[in-house]
Amino acid sequence: MTARALSQREIGAELKAHGFTKAGKITTAKSGDYDVWVSEWGEPLMVPVAGPDRRCADFILHERLQKVMATKPRS
Repeated sequence: MTARALSQREIGAELKAHGFTKAGKITTAKSGDYDVWVSEWGEPLMVPVAGPDRRCADFILHERLQKVMATKPRS
């Protein structure tokens, strides 16, 4: 089974639906490129992106999103 690669548009739509705002990009020598998103409560989410169209595997995005959503304060 192959992972589905999400486009920048799909990544943005998913994260914006959960209240995230894009904060920037980071490039590291070891790990590559990341888009940085921040939740409404200030928790960062680093999305690894690869290739010329900066795609991310759906399972990676959802694993990371789930971890950040678990930090959401309960009111």
